[in-house]
Amino acid sequence: MTYDITVLVPTYNEVECIETAVRTITDVFTTHSIRGEILVVDDASTDGTVDVVARLGTELPHVHIMVRERDHGLSKSVIDGFHHAQSEYILVTDADLQHDVRLIPVFLQRLREGYEIVIGSRYMGGGGIKQWGLQRRIISIGATGLGRMLLPEITDPVSGFFAVTRTVVEHADMDGRGYKICMDVLGKGRYTRVVEIPYIFQSRKYGASKLKRNTIVEYALQVLELIGYSLCHHDSPIWHEWMKLGRFAAVGLSGVVVNWGAYAVVSRTVILDYMVAALVAIELSIITNFLLNDTWTFSDSPHTESKLVRFGKFQAISIIGVAIQLGIFCALVQAGFYDLVVYPIGIIVAFAWNFYINRIVTWRKPT
Repeated sequence: MTYDITVLVPTYNEVECIETAVRTITDVFTTHSIRGEILVVDDASTDGTVDVVARLGTELPHVHIMVRERDHGLSKSVIDGFHHAQSEYILVTDADLQHDVRLIPVFLQRLREGYEIVIGSRYMGGGGIKQWGLQRRIISIGATGLGRMLLPEITDPVSGFFAVTRTVVEHADMDGRGYKICMDVLGKGRYTRVVEIPYIFQSRKYGASKLKRNTIVEYALQVLELIGYSLCHHDSPIWHEWMKLGRFAAVGLSGVVVNWGAYAVVSRTVILDYMVAALVAIELSIITNFLLNDTWTFSDSPHTESKLVRFGKFQAISIIGVAIQLGIFCALVQAGFYDLVVYPIGIIVAFAWNFYINRIVTWRKPT
């Protein structure tokens, strides 16, 4: 049978919720006339999960199970599932219905529109998280922020609710380290079009979270591994982001030269107050920085807005960056820190602000 989509469900000791998950997903298939496969990839559960799925498979012919006897791990299970799915389109979700599987038709529609990766996002407009404690929220925000340093255009790069076309993952060199498989897909997959859709992450109804301290360590190691991979594979999306960051830094250094030189010329050749001369020099450096970034740093970003609109955004972001730099500097000096030591801190924070916000606002790629 030819399936429209495979819903891949990795499991380990999910006997309390797996039948509900399978029947809920099946109802979505039926309601929307989707010919879907449900592929449960189990890590040799000891609580009867395998028996429940096997029984469901005799009743529902689109339900299949694959039991992994060794080399366990969520990401490794998903990777194995990619290779055994019987559809061109594959969606990854969990067994406890914290992901909104009612959105499966939306994922399928986006894939059919030509997007190669579709990510369910908790952090874009319309998305959210229900009933998480403060510690869990802090961990999630930290993990997401770390992921966005590598992939700034993705609001939720560590999402566990995403869909791909088979071509994205079939030749990707993914080793399954860590538990954020979406990061591996984004960092090592082969694709050109990504889109995110918002969803509300639900509170857990069954069992307990499998997030452990060593899981956090594994994620940190996964990020380092992705960085190392990008340094050796210059066609990876992460490498391209690092190149943009390097070019943005080079342009910023050139802006320092322009700023300093313009101030020297204006303050010495035109009768202006030194503060006015400094403002003129700053504006000239902003203009040159914009022109260089527009034609060099982000030359591969399609220009969907006029140059004047892009410049207006860059100007506003740069002014806020100056305010951030000065605010941090003044606060630290007033707190008693030596001015020459803390001055670079404001520069670094302002640089990070300017790059990140311009990356996702001024030169954001259209979806």
